[in-house]
Amino acid sequence: MQFILDESTTLGNFLEIFENCQENENQINIVEDTRKEEKCLELSLTDETLKSKECWNVDLGKCIDGTPVYSDGVIYAASHSGILKGISLTSGSTIFNYLAENERFEAGCVVNQNYLAIGGFSGNLLVFENNLISNQQPFLTISCSSEIRMTPIFDEKFNLIWGDYSGIIYNLNIQNGELKQIFNCTKHSFGSLRTSPLIVNNLIIFATLNGTLFAIDKISGQLYWQTKLDSPIFAQPISFLVDDNRSFCIALTVKGGLYCVKISDGDVVCQINLDNNTSTAITNTPTFFDSPTPLNSPNYFLISAGKSHLLLIKYNELNNNFVFIKQIILPNTTCIVKRPLVLNEDVFVLNSTG
Repeated sequence: MQFILDESTTLGNFLEIFENCQENENQINIVEDTRKEEKCLELSLTDETLKSKECWNVDLGKCIDGTPVYSDGVIYAASHSGILKGISLTSGSTIFNYLAENERFEAGCVVNQNYLAIGGFSGNLLVFENNLISNQQPFLTISCSSEIRMTPIFDEKFNLIWGDYSGIIYNLNIQNGELKQIFNCTKHSFGSLRTSPLIVNNLIIFATLNGTLFAIDKISGQLYWQTKLDSPIFAQPISFLVDDNRSFCIALTVKGGLYCVKISDGDVVCQINLDNNTSTAITNTPTFFDSPTPLNSPNYFLISAGKSHLLLIKYNELNNNFVFIKQIILPNTTCIVKRPLVLNEDVFVLNSTG
């Protein structure tokens, strides 16, 4: 991992490097082509422990399923108890506190310079002005056709876009208050919406619980393309660019499907199903519940695969395929369902036991 995250290290032909690697229980030897001579780098697997201390903690009553959001020195988090809080990053003091009666928040909120929005299990979408000290009540409450299990998304203007669990997709122009239902998944048999969407220019890409990935226009709701994958999609799709400015998105399915899809037309460029791929030495069947984490080196991704496993994947531009590089098994870890976090040259992972 240190080798991959080191921006000063030549990654050149990474496949060739790993073909020359030799592994034992405690050490990985990697042969690096320095163009002048081959040199062997030794990466030791250590048992070092990161020393840390708790700076503060805040009780939100029940489970916090949605990922907390940081904006301008404030951490926003919501829980199953219907509590939405804004907490000072430095002091842990509560800056904003809102209790939604008879509500449950299963997803996080979205924040921009002017507004904060969150959807609840009651089917209500709440919109707050981002002036939380003086105004701690929603200025808009929108009733949807069913519960909202995804985090809404803002575009670069004033459009707020989200979908409810029944498959209705909404666009709210907060500036003028115009609300539109722009798409109905049920009419296309696309399935339920739980996963937060990906927005790329004028397209917004949704993934559903019956395994459909599709793109619509963010304003009109026009369907541009649809692609059926092998199983339900819980992970939010992510986008990435290759050298010639081609734009792709990665979609993960719960049965171990890894798909690279062209954003322009939805064509599947390549795929791997790690559940039945005999060419990859996966110890346990992977289950993907969260998005890949891009690493500092282009086209490298780290994926939490359930149980105690992380998978290191590369997209190979020359062959337009995914390359499985390594399975990383973390000791004394029961289950990893959230995506890893990369900070500088370190990777942080949370397991289900805390």
